[in-house]
Amino acid sequence: MFFCYRLLKTSILHVPATRLRLCAISLTRRVNWPIAVRFKSSQILHKPAHGQESTDADRKLDLLLTSGRWTDAQMLVKQLEDTKAVKSFHYCRLLKFAKTPYIIDNLVDRMTEHGIQPDYHVVIALMAAYERINNIPKAIAAFDAACSQNLPLPAPVYGKALAFLVKRDKIQEAYKLLSHMEKECIEISVFTYNRLINALAKAGKFSEALDALEVSSSRCH
Repeated sequence: MFFCYRLLKTSILHVPATRLRLCAISLTRRVNWPIAVRFKSSQILHKPAHGQESTDADRKLDLLLTSGRWTDAQMLVKQLEDTKAVKSFHYCRLLKFAKTPYIIDNLVDRMTEHGIQPDYHVVIALMAAYERINNIPKAIAAFDAACSQNLPLPAPVYGKALAFLVKRDKIQEAYKLLSHMEKECIEISVFTYNRLINALAKAGKFSEALDALEVSSSRCH
């Protein structure tokens, strides 16, 4: 980590964004992350919510989606809605494969209509879906809505939100979110800082990336 910091410190004005990102990534590799933190959002969404066993319908939906049978998957979820057997898991799976704004917004409306209470699985799925169609404002809005409802979210979701804010050139808002995490005693790990540093590097904001790296080196060991 000291070498990483020295490299960035001495060449911040000349270092390419790719090397800066590699620098930041090296911080993450020094840490033995819990399994849940290492999961990608697609892996988190692969199983039903805690306390719920996989059903034949769950497995059939997965099979339909992974084999590209989107229309059949939609029909299956519609049947589950009609029999009042639909769960947030089913909408999360559809969101993972949704490719248009209309489909995503329609799924949100259907969740509301059928009384599906949002959980962090839904928030992750929504953020990922809106990011996929490059609608970052709506991805941020989904995160803000979850926060306004005091929905407990894992730290990686905050890291994703930080990256979105930087992508929208909302640097001050990103640092305000970090302050909020500190105030609410939400874990700010190297993983979270890595998200921020990578996003700043991609945006060409090398000075801010260096500041974030300095903060992370002092707080994360």
